[in-house]
Amino acid sequence: MPRWLLIAAGALVLFGGLAVGITLRQATAPEARAAAAKAAVPYKLLDHNGRTVTAASYRGKLQLVFFGFTRCPDVCPTTMAKAAALLKDLGPLAGKLQVLFVTVDPKRDTPAALKDYLLAFDERIVGLSGSEEQVAAAAKAFGVYFEEHLTGFEDGEGAPDYAFDHSNAVYLVDDAGVLLRAYVIDDVNLLGDLRDALERMK
Repeated sequence: MPRWLLIAAGALVLFGGLAVGITLRQATAPEARAAAAKAAVPYKLLDHNGRTVTAASYRGKLQLVFFGFTRCPDVCPTTMAKAAALLKDLGPLAGKLQVLFVTVDPKRDTPAALKDYLLAFDERIVGLSGSEEQVAAAAKAFGVYFEEHLTGFEDGEGAPDYAFDHSNAVYLVDDAGVLLRAYVIDDVNLLGDLRDALERMK
């Protein structure tokens, strides 16, 4: 069984912990306010089915967006497990919410790899990738920090392995594609805020 699948299974059960060997920035109140102050989220990426998408592609739905990478050892699978739990807790309302996982590692996270990874959590979660330039532009639009660094180990092909430091926020985008605010996935208000917003939608 792939290592990331074991991690995903553990995250679904435990919902806990911080990333091992990865420095993550908590979503601070100033970051959330800065993100919320932006009027729109211009991004153009490729979903895990090979379709080009923008914020307008999900018009009529709320978007809950997270930036990470599939080889992330802890925080990314934990966040996706908790996002899957949110979808379950929302019941029928979840049909009006699109959870998006945007990779910061497009060189390794192909659309097929993203799809395979996310199926371990919930088939309704969509993975997004693109060129390095497209991913960087999307991250900038959301106010996301990420930076590549060497791990000190070798990958499966004997080359120097690398990972990413990255923001751990999830970003709520409204049904018109406008960025509303940032949360941490553990925010006690997130489920209630999502339910209230979804119930107000036509």
